[in-house]
Amino acid sequence: MADVRSPAPPARSDAGSEFGVKELFKTLRQNRLLIAGVTAATMAVAALFTWTQEPVYESSVSLQLEEEKGGLNLLSELGPLAGGGKDGIETDMVVLQSRRIAEEVVDSLSLHVQVLDLPVPRSDVLTVVSAPQTRQPLLVELRRREDGAYDAAVRRGGGTVSPAVVRPGQQFQFGGVTLALARRIPDSPERIRIAVAPYRQMVAGVMDRITVTRPNRMARVVRVGYQGTDPTLTAAVPNAAASSFLAYKSLVGKTQTSSTVEFLRGQVTSYEGD
Repeated sequence: MADVRSPAPPARSDAGSEFGVKELFKTLRQNRLLIAGVTAATMAVAALFTWTQEPVYESSVSLQLEEEKGGLNLLSELGPLAGGGKDGIETDMVVLQSRRIAEEVVDSLSLHVQVLDLPVPRSDVLTVVSAPQTRQPLLVELRRREDGAYDAAVRRGGGTVSPAVVRPGQQFQFGGVTLALARRIPDSPERIRIAVAPYRQMVAGVMDRITVTRPNRMARVVRVGYQGTDPTLTAAVPNAAASSFLAYKSLVGKTQTSSTVEFLRGQVTSYEGD
């Protein structure tokens, strides 16, 4: 009987692979300047992009909500129209993200007054004395003079700045807005641009950036978060929203349905008045 054997596997040869590796290294050596240039350019573009991007800050506050004891469950009695449900926490989350809360936050912090272009908090540049609600955008520019004072002019919105020359620590007015320039502004910038956003636009922006989440469905705790470009104001927004909400809760605890209806009516009135 013939002895049948399987053919032996061909002998492995590393010659081809060694040749490929050598060619690869040879190509890399020949183009090392091009590769280094592309790498450096990529890193430079990435660094420039990072440097020119305005930093975004985030802050949050946690609220422990008490369980409703008897009576009405806030907005739940008003049905789906008011966003009510069996769980009072869901209703409270809707209230926290409501237009009425956002309005009170904007009013208390004067968020519609903004300092543009400078990498410092607004509080380092100026103090808001009074800033009424506005329908049209305003823009004021301050140009530093040799004596350290600033020439002030309205660039958008019409009107004039009074006084026309503003010194550090001095109050000035334009378009019904009264501000006070800080006594010491970091780096003494050559130009300061101050914008006053339309009130309705600012409230809508705050509503978009306020987040209300419930990290644990088993706990009666919600997290109120906010993102912004001013670190001081960003930290203040969740606290202001929480304070406004707690004041509302205290009012509802005393008057129940009537307060809830007035709260919603006030929110609708805000829309109609815009």
